[in-house]
Amino acid sequence: MDLLFLQVIGGVFLLLYGVRLTGQGFELAFGSALSRAWAAAGGSRARAFAAGVVGTAVLQSSGALVTLLISFAQVATLPLARSLTIVLGADLGSTLTVQVLSFRIYQYAFPVLSLGVVLFLWGRKGKARAVGQGIVGFGLVLLALRYLADAAWDAGRIEGLRILMAELTDAPLTAFMIGLLLSALLQSGTAVMILLIAFARQGLLAPPAILPLVLGANVGAASVAFVAASGLAVEGKRVAWGHLALKAAGALLFLPLLPVAQQAIASVSRDGAHLVANAHTCFNLSLAVLFFPWVEKIAAALARAIPGGLGIVPRGKPVYLDREHLPVPGAALGQVAREILRMADMIQEMLDDALGRSVGRTCPASSISRRRTTTWTG
Repeated sequence: MDLLFLQVIGGVFLLLYGVRLTGQGFELAFGSALSRAWAAAGGSRARAFAAGVVGTAVLQSSGALVTLLISFAQVATLPLARSLTIVLGADLGSTLTVQVLSFRIYQYAFPVLSLGVVLFLWGRKGKARAVGQGIVGFGLVLLALRYLADAAWDAGRIEGLRILMAELTDAPLTAFMIGLLLSALLQSGTAVMILLIAFARQGLLAPPAILPLVLGANVGAASVAFVAASGLAVEGKRVAWGHLALKAAGALLFLPLLPVAQQAIASVSRDGAHLVANAHTCFNLSLAVLFFPWVEKIAAALARAIPGGLGIVPRGKPVYLDREHLPVPGAALGQVAREILRMADMIQEMLDDALGRSVGRTCPASSISRRRTTTWTG
């Protein structure tokens, strides 16, 4: 029992580290390209949505992409509606990773790890090393999935655990809260999905309990945005609250339809692992279909609920610089850029004011009018 407990805990920590390593590596490699894609998305919501899907497919984590988006919103004039559209695309893009992991690909963990280590250790360019780091992280995710699958097989022999899991079948709200708390605790919805895949594959989770767990994990994953937006300006907080509002509203719409949705999703799923992946995909696809046409109104409502404005700023003191941003390098650099832009605007206003006064002293309006009168009469 003790060995099984350590195997599960070790697999969870390895999974979390792999997800974090993957996001950090691919963010270093492709983060700037993603930022340019967001800024160049123009007024097309479809292009912004596609940028979110592709971005999550690259970073392998919707939480990492939303964190990067919040940091980007601190320094760029990205409309809130476009940010929410990117978030919808990011949530849908995260389902691609879960779909891939629902197959038995963890047997390729060591080849993937070997490729990542080669790129990371012997890559000549920084981008190649960052890609190698991301591949190493994905290999660790596969390795963790392998250990968790073995642990789930052993745990399935424990009668008390099987009874506890069976109780969730008739308690959808309890299953929903467990998924929500677990996702908020691990700060990764993808990690929870992988855990559910491992346990569902071994028959520990009955199909009626899977969908509430998936819904709760999706809502709990929105807590990642709040951690990223903690202490930041109002733009980041609006994105975080918007992400939570979209997830929570979708879950509230889904909960009354659990029996019908469960039957429909189970009809296109081969086993428990694919049921987890398909439920995750169905939920986020429904969010995109339901809320994509309304992002403008949702953004307007968030802008009214979370008003901006700097208020009265003391003369000679920075507005955006504080020590709360230091633990997050991306957010700290974003605040520095915002302060530099503010200072540049102040300097431009001072220069315009100085030039205006200089012109007023050297060329008064009366003298200019006299010159024009003289010119025309002469």
